[in-house]
Amino acid sequence: MATSDPSGEFLTHSHTLDQCLSVPWTSVMAVTGDLKIGENAQEAYQAKVNKTLERILSTYRRLMLKPDLQTALENFLMETGMDAKQLSMLKEAAARS
Repeated sequence: MATSDPSGEFLTHSHTLDQCLSVPWTSVMAVTGDLKIGENAQEAYQAKVNKTLERILSTYRRLMLKPDLQTALENFLMETGMDAKQLSMLKEAAARS
């Protein structure tokens, strides 16, 4: 992928504009083609969402942060306005994932 700077930003790159104007894009979540007789579009979409989510979650491997980085991130969140209750909820959710 062509990038315009070392950060990887590509949205404002001329290559992106060229592709945007010439390459059709269809969401992988879109229900495409004809529905079967009696098939509900909402149910077909939900089935596709569920299948995609199952595939993503089956291959996801959570990366563990080094303890000093975890502490630094928590301190940053507190310094930028996150209260202790919010931080606690975030940590609980992360522990469950």
